Amino acid sequence: MSKETVRTYGAWNSLMEEFKKDSPWLKDDIEFNEKWIDMLGLIIEKRKELGLSQRDIAEMIDKPQSTIARIEASKTIPNLQTLFKITNALGMSIIIK
Repeated sequence: MSKETVRTYGAWNSLMEEFKKDSPWLKDDIEFNEKWIDMLGLIIEKRKELGLSQRDIAEMIDKPQSTIARIEASKTIPNLQTLFKITNALGMSIIIK
């Protein structure tokens, strides 16, 4: 990770913390997005660790590859059924607390 990326990431995190503190109405949305990005990162990491392509996952869950690409690019948030299919295909579990 470059120094520029670290500076930008650090500044972004500081900005988000300020928003959460100063704008309680944004806090829930920001925290949801942070959790979604964390989960998405784990899904992508696992797919790559298993040596699977987006197309492989798409075929396993009977969806077009473009759906997986949009999910991984955070252009869409999948419904629970699709999310469960993806995580099951990767041998992952979702635990709801």
